Amino acid sequence: MPVSNNKIPFSTTLRKIRKIMRKAQENVPYFPAVDFIPRDLKIWTGKDSDFFLRSFCHHRMILKIILAGNASTNIDGVRYRLKPSDAVLYFPMQTHSTETDDDGIFEYLAITFVAGRGSYEALDVLKNRVFDPDPGNDFLTELLEAWIENRQVRAEFLLAELLSCAVSRFAVKADSPDCEFGNMAEFIRKNCQGELSVKKIASEFDISPQSVRRIFKRNITGLTPAALIRRQKMILAEELLRRTEFSLPEIAVQCGFATAFSFSRAFRRTYGIPPAQYRKKHL
Repeated sequence: MPVSNNKIPFSTTLRKIRKIMRKAQENVPYFPAVDFIPRDLKIWTGKDSDFFLRSFCHHRMILKIILAGNASTNIDGVRYRLKPSDAVLYFPMQTHSTETDDDGIFEYLAITFVAGRGSYEALDVLKNRVFDPDPGNDFLTELLEAWIENRQVRAEFLLAELLSCAVSRFAVKADSPDCEFGNMAEFIRKNCQGELSVKKIASEFDISPQSVRRIFKRNITGLTPAALIRRQKMILAEELLRRTEFSLPEIAVQCGFATAFSFSRAFRRTYGIPPAQYRKKHL
């Protein structure tokens, strides 16, 4: 009888390795499929009803999971609705805010971390996306137990495994519409200081302005490229008003407005109060 030349798939081998490791001593970590290991974990739960206009920006990665209630989160000017068990991943230096969707209190679990091995680019497919963080794998439960019991190394590898599973579920081709939309949103965030337009976005990605609008319509309801540009300029203006001593004309220039008057008018239209009053209230 001839010997089969079929090789055992690596995925089967990996499952066997994981099964063996789980039966081994408890402090032995898993082997995540994505080349990324987090470190310096901090975990907490909270109840929040923050106003939508209150935004944050951190140097660390933050995984936020909704436990109860309905909420909306704004990431770099794009609004996403969240229900219990939904998760979002805030990348370093992404401006974000969260508010309740039903005038109540939502409960959340937050896990913040930095890169230990690998880079944040390994998680790019999860940027600007709502996802289920742990559909039936129980990594999250084991992670919380390990962290409470101060087994940091195990907690770090469990989080790496959780993120790895999420990445594998949502991996997309580099030229897919989802990926293009994320790249466009990132381009707008980085270039909102200048005179940005749909034509410039189309030229950057070598497509037509109509294609840019179609990609936006397919990926996010009710938000046009022009609206995201305006929103991103206001996010930048808000940060400059809160955290710097630049004058209003200087902020207007940095946000791509021709005059302080046009900047003040746009800011008031968005936030309901003039920028000078906003600065006085929030400094």
